[in-house]
Amino acid sequence: MKNIMSKEIREQIDRVRNWKPILKESIDSGSFILYHRTRHNPLDFNKGFKVSEFGGKYGSGLYSFYDLSNATDDFRALDYGDYIVEISVQNNGKFLILDPQLLKKVYGGNISLMGQLKKIFGGKFTKFYAQNKQKIDELNNLNLEEGENSSNILANLVFQCKGFFQGCDGVAVIDDRLGAMFILYETDLMNPLRYSTDEGKTWTSIKNKTSFNIGKDDRNKEDKLSVQKYSGFDDKGFEYKDN
Repeated sequence: MKNIMSKEIREQIDRVRNWKPILKESIDSGSFILYHRTRHNPLDFNKGFKVSEFGGKYGSGLYSFYDLSNATDDFRALDYGDYIVEISVQNNGKFLILDPQLLKKVYGGNISLMGQLKKIFGGKFTKFYAQNKQKIDELNNLNLEEGENSSNILANLVFQCKGFFQGCDGVAVIDDRLGAMFILYETDLMNPLRYSTDEGKTWTSIKNKTSFNIGKDDRNKEDKLSVQKYSGFDDKGFEYKDN
C-alpha cells in the first residue's frame, strides 16, 4: 500500500530540511544574521547607511532582531515600517550577550557580566573597570535568568559607565518592551543581504559585492564614537543635554 504523507507532515519535513541557525554557535568567529525593520527603501542601503542622529534607548546604532519571528508582526510594522532588511554581521568577539538563552548557545554555559567585559575589552579592561568599579560590581551581581535585568544592565552600562562604547561593538539584550534584540554600534560590520515586504515570506536581494564587503565598507562615514557624540552621548558613555 502506497504511503501517502499528509500536507502538514510534508511541510514539517521541509521546514526541518531548510532550517538554518539564526546565530552561529560561536561569537568569536564567522558571522550571524540580524533583521532590521525600516520605513526607508532598502535599496537606499546601496547608497550608504547612517544611523539615526537621535540616538536611542541604548545608544545610537542599528536596532534589530536576531530572530525573524520576533521581527514579524503588525506591531513591529506599525512602529518601524513595512520593510524587513536581512543583514549579515561580522563576528569580531566584541559583542555583549545579555540574553541568557543565547549566552548558553554562544559560550556553552553561563558566563558572568564581568567575564564577558574582560573578554570584550581585553587589555583595556583594567582601565575601564577602574573608572566604573562600583557600577560594574553592582551590575555583575544582578540576575540574568529568563532575561531578568537584561534591559536594566545595558541601560546602566550605556549611561553610567565611562568608555563603554570604546570597547563594545554590539549587544544582544532582552528589552522590557520589544523582547530579544541586537543593537549594533559598529555599523561597519554589517552587510545588507536582502529585504522583504511581506513579513519574510519572500525576499529580494540587495547584496552588491563591489560595495558591500563585510567589515570593509565605510557606509556611515563616521566611527562609532563620533556617532554616539552627535547623537547625544559623549565618547565616555554618558548622555548629555543642552538644556
